[in-house]
Amino acid sequence: MTNQQPRPDDAVLGGQSQAPLDAAVLGGIQGVRQRYTHGNEQDKIIALRQAINYNLEGIELIISALSNTSLKIQLVACQMLQLIDNFSTEDILKNSNTPKEELISKYHERAKNKIKGKEGYHQEALKDYSRIIEIDPNNRKSYLARANLYCQFSSGVQGYKDRVSARKRS
Repeated sequence: MTNQQPRPDDAVLGGQSQAPLDAAVLGGIQGVRQRYTHGNEQDKIIALRQAINYNLEGIELIISALSNTSLKIQLVACQMLQLIDNFSTEDILKNSNTPKEELISKYHERAKNKIKGKEGYHQEALKDYSRIIEIDPNNRKSYLARANLYCQFSSGVQGYKDRVSARKRS
């Protein structure tokens, strides 16, 4: 009977410890699925970011992540789907188990953090507020926040339009 134990010079020695985050993942989409299924939250996020490279199979994995119990993973899945032109906010909401209010709250929090963060992130915050308005067109708070950003950084005209829209929703 031959010895089936791995040797130190074997290319893959499994089960010893978690692979480093920058390690190569063997197996294409199967390897990405494996990392998503068996990894911790950070591994799952990395797997979602890799999944986008595997066309429809990768998109299916990303869509399945919308129902993950971790809001952070759900948010990353939403971000990944937004990178794909074929997915609208409506598509994302249809496939998500997260209530609209919770998703809106996460977008608000992320936008506020971007505004407080580094200079130049106001464009990203504008996108978040626009996404909230897509989800809930009557969200007065988002119109006002977006109006302030427009007035402060780019378009006073668009800021004025958002203020008018916010007043209509009072």
